[in-house]
Amino acid sequence: ITKANPSVEVTKIDLAAMAADGSLKPTTANRAMGKFALFAGAEAEDKLEGLIAEEWEYNKQLIAQFKEADVYVLGVSMWNFSMNYTMKLYFDHIIQPWKTFDPTTYQGLLDKGKAAYVVAASGGGLLGAPGMDFVTPMMKQLLGFVGVEHVRFVHVNGTSDQSKVRDLLAAKSEEAAKLVADSPTAPDALAAAEPAEEAAVPTEEAAAPAAE
Repeated sequence: ITKANPSVEVTKIDLAAMAADGSLKPTTANRAMGKFALFAGAEAEDKLEGLIAEEWEYNKQLIAQFKEADVYVLGVSMWNFSMNYTMKLYFDHIIQPWKTFDPTTYQGLLDKGKAAYVVAASGGGLLGAPGMDFVTPMMKQLLGFVGVEHVRFVHVNGTSDQSKVRDLLAAKSEEAAKLVADSPTAPDALAAAEPAEEAAVPTEEAAAPAAE
């Protein structure tokens, strides 16, 4: 990405590493109580106390980091037709009332014009298959729910065949990186752009942050 567009600043979030070292926190009763409290109104955040307030601070840090980005590149692997648990847990922390969505209208609260590129990998060939691929619609729903307006998908099918995976990734990784790097990163420019069509272009899963 940076090779194609040196001006891009990249913040990498390795969810697999975070899960391994414990820095990707689980969803607890205290976190759930904090979320439920906020449904009463944004001002309820100031009334959180004790462990609920302490654990809510963790969510706020992840949300602040997420909201700072103009463009998201997310790597996700298919596990039994759906996404891996680390990506789901990450969005469980991110999707919070009055932070990333309005609970009265269920509209996203991110700044207008943000874009996302989801690099999804499957050992077989199920990505893009009707009735079998729940990664693509779920990622589109999660991102759209918080207000990401432009979403593209890069599908990597067939990664279980280790004899072919190196050639597969080498052939398409640059194409996928260029797809991202050629897009404008400023919110105003993205807002003015036409909505992107989904792209089913195999690429390297590791080229995207947060890959499992």
